[in-house]
Amino acid sequence: MDALHLLKSLRHVTPPKPAKEAANLLQRANATGHEQNRVSERGWHRRGQLRRRRRRWRRERRGSTSSRGGKKMEKYKSELSKGYWYLGAWRPLAISGHHRARIRKEALLAGEDWPYDPERGEMRNVRKGHKCDRISAEKRAHTAELMKKMPDMLLAYKD
Repeated sequence: MDALHLLKSLRHVTPPKPAKEAANLLQRANATGHEQNRVSERGWHRRGQLRRRRRRWRRERRGSTSSRGGKKMEKYKSELSKGYWYLGAWRPLAISGHHRARIRKEALLAGEDWPYDPERGEMRNVRKGHKCDRISAEKRAHTAELMKKMPDMLLAYKD
């Protein structure tokens, strides 16, 4: 067997895992029920370092806002409005935009009003077109103006 075939066969071999990771995998495989949760909370190894698992809590699933009524929405009126500029600094939302959108959707589906969005401006009706077309039209107009001035320019050049 030549060296090229040997290298190709070695490429598919997985490198050995660290001893701690192998022990953790073995413990996870043998664990059941409550022990399994404890093992999975412990973390996992990557490049020789133990990484903690992050817990992500979904606050929006604890209860829908539409069932609580409009009192809650009036209480948090300032938090439901979008972020704004104040003295040159951006003041973001008190809650995330994703959470705010979910609350807005639930309110609209429940038939409530949503007065917290800012007024929308008027839409543009005329299309801008392509920049290259605008530039070439401007060049043609400029050339036409210069051609009108050409006889005077020629007389000034001859004198």
